[in-house]
Amino acid sequence: NFRPKHKPAASTDGGRVAIASTVKDVSERIESWIKWHLHVGFERLYLFFDDPDESDSMAIAERAGGNAVEIIRRDEALRRRWAEQPSWHSHRDVADDNIQVRQSLNVQHAMDLCRKGGMTWLLHIDSDELFLPDASEMAGPDSADEVKGAAGRLFDSLAASGAEAFAFANHEVVPEHVAEIDTTRDYGSSARGDPFATLSLFKLSYSPAFVARTAETEAIADEWRRRQPGRE
Repeated sequence: NFRPKHKPAASTDGGRVAIASTVKDVSERIESWIKWHLHVGFERLYLFFDDPDESDSMAIAERAGGNAVEIIRRDEALRRRWAEQPSWHSHRDVADDNIQVRQSLNVQHAMDLCRKGGMTWLLHIDSDELFLPDASEMAGPDSADEVKGAAGRLFDSLAASGAEAFAFANHEVVPEHVAEIDTTRDYGSSARGDPFATLSLFKLSYSPAFVARTAETEAIADEWRRRQPGRE
C-alpha cells in the first residue's frame, strides 16, 4: 500500500535492490519469474536451490538472467555459510528437516552477499510469487513497460522516507480450473506449467500495511536492529 508522492530516479544509495528465494521444482516457471523481476528493476537474484541436483532448472535460470542470477546449491559450502549466521546455533538441529528454517538461513546469507555486492535492499519472496511495484501502473495495454525499473524507484523512496524494513501485501492467485494430470511427469513433481502465463484472477489481501508507532513497537524495532549484523 506504499505510494511515493513522486518517482525519483533510483539512486546508488537507496535503490539498488536484490531478491533472495529458496526454490525447488521450478523448471516451468523460473524463466518468467527471472525475466519479470529483472524487468521491474532488481539487480541481483539470489536463487537457493533446495535440491542441489536440479540442474535443468539452474541452466534455465542462468540463461534467463545471465550475470544477474547467482545460483546457490544446498550443499556443504552453503552449510558453512549457515554456520556463520546469528540464528544458526538455535536452528542447527532442525535445519535439515524444516524448510522455513532453511529459508531464514538463506536470507541471512543473502544479506551478507548484498553487503558485499553493494545492494541496499533485499526482498524475500517465493518462486511462485511475483513482485508488483505499483498496481496503479498496470492498467493500460503497455502496462509492463510502465513498471520497467519501478522497483528501484520504489525502494529508493522507501530509503528516503527513513524506512529500514517493509512488509508488502500478498495477493493470492485463484485457479479457475483444475490442471490436468500429466502422466509423463516424474512422480512427486508439483509443477503444473507456468502459472505466471496462465493465471490472472487474484484474491486481494486486506492486511494492514502499517503498525502504529508506540513504545512497544519501538522496542521491537530496536531489538530487530540489535540482531542485524553489519548494520553499524
